[in-house]
Amino acid sequence: MLKYLKQLTATLYDMFISTFFTIAAHLSLINDMSLPGGNFLDVGCGTGAPLKSIIDQIKAKQDKIVGVDLHTEYTRKAKELFAQDERVDIHNMDFYHI
Repeated sequence: MLKYLKQLTATLYDMFISTFFTIAAHLSLINDMSLPGGNFLDVGCGTGAPLKSIIDQIKAKQDKIVGVDLHTEYTRKAKELFAQDERVDIHNMDFYHI
């Protein structure tokens, strides 16, 4: 039951929070940022949907893109989203289960 509840929270996050707030914020910020070459770290990457919305702009200058989040189900979805992209690494930082 808990597993399905966690999956539900990740789906709701994508539907509401990511779509209306986080993706809009990422798109707004990326237009105003100057990105030096190197690596890009997305702290609180969630399910990866916001990162996906700006990935093309980031890939133009970045060698490696790393996303981290505390929520296990969010990072599972993000890993699935970027499974075919060798330049993107997603890490779960679930300190509650260490």
